[in-house]
Amino acid sequence: MKAKWFVLFIVSVLAVSQASAGPLPNVVLYDNFDDGNYDGWSVTDPRGISTPAAPTIVPVSGGGYAVAANGFGEAMIFHPISVSSTPFRVEMRARSTRVTEVWMCHGADFYQMMDYGENHVVRVAKQIEGVGDTAFLWQTIANPHDWHTFQFSRDVQGWWSLNMDDGALVVDDFAQDTEFTSFDGVAFMLRPFGGNETSAIDWVRVSIPEPATLSLLAVGGLAILRKRRD
Repeated sequence: MKAKWFVLFIVSVLAVSQASAGPLPNVVLYDNFDDGNYDGWSVTDPRGISTPAAPTIVPVSGGGYAVAANGFGEAMIFHPISVSSTPFRVEMRARSTRVTEVWMCHGADFYQMMDYGENHVVRVAKQIEGVGDTAFLWQTIANPHDWHTFQFSRDVQGWWSLNMDDGALVVDDFAQDTEFTSFDGVAFMLRPFGGNETSAIDWVRVSIPEPATLSLLAVGGLAILRKRRD
C-alpha cells in the first residue's frame, strides 16, 4: 500500500513538472532528405489545379541534403498523413529567394505556412480549394534569404503562434482558427526567383502535442499494476 502511494506521489510531481515544461510531441512526419531522395513523397498538386515540376536534391553546407527548386519553375511534393487534432506543430528549416511553403492539407483545402523571402515576411493563411485566401499573419523578418528554422504551432483552443531559429517566440496568439482539424497530407511548394537562385527545405517535422500528465499517469498506473503482480 505504501509503495502504491509513493508511486502516485512521484508520478504527480513528475506530471506537474513536465506539464510546466510543455506537452510531449508525437511526431507524425519527419524527413531530413539526408538519404539523398524524397521517397514517400509524390510530385503532385493536392489541389489538382497545376502540374508542378519535380524538385531537385541539393547538398547543404555542413552536410546532408535539401529539396530545392532552381530557376523560374515551381516545384511541389506531397506526403500523405492521417491526423485528426486541433493542436499541431509544423517545423521546417528553409531558405527562400522568392517563396518556400509548407501546407497542412485537408483535401483540396489547406493551411499555408510561407517563408516569403521576396517580400521579407513570414505569411500564414488558409486556402479554400486554392482560391479563397484568408491571411492570418504577415510578419517581417530579418535576413529573409538566409536559412531559418520556423515553428508554426496551433494550441488546443485554436490559437496560432510563430517561433523562429533558436526557438524564440516571434508572435504569440496571432490568430484563432480551427476550421480544419483533420489532415490527409503535407505539401511543399518551392518557387525561386530565377537564374541560379534556389528556394529549399532542409527538413520538416510535423507533430501533435500530447498531454504529458496523461502519459506519466499511465506510466505510474503500470508501475502500480506491476507491483501488485509481484
